[in-house]
Amino acid sequence: MATKAPKKKFLSRIKDCADIITAVGVIGTALVAVGTWGVTQINAGTNAKLDAISSQMAELKLDTTRNQLLTLMKNYPNNEEEIMKVAKYYFKDLNGDWYMTSLFIEWGEEKGIDVTGIVKMNGGK
Repeated sequence: MATKAPKKKFLSRIKDCADIITAVGVIGTALVAVGTWGVTQINAGTNAKLDAISSQMAELKLDTTRNQLLTLMKNYPNNEEEIMKVAKYYFKDLNGDWYMTSLFIEWGEEKGIDVTGIVKMNGGK
């Protein structure tokens, strides 16, 4: 009969160890879940900021190119090759439009250059 008591103690200790291991596993899983959630929240905020910056950069590029085109048309109206190069970039690559379509068409008419193919790439008039 003396051998049964140590066996019960041993089994009790194994059960206690199993309970502790299970508790540690549950706590660890909870910590990982909280950490993952936190990282997701940080990434979402960072991605939103990066999207806003990217959008602002695209606008800045468009504005800068528009100003270059306006400067060339106003100060160097006879530099047709450069004006056409910047216009193609502005209207085609950057999808520019706003008020530039009518100004560019007017410049083209003054120079006797058909520019409608360039502005039509962006749905211009």
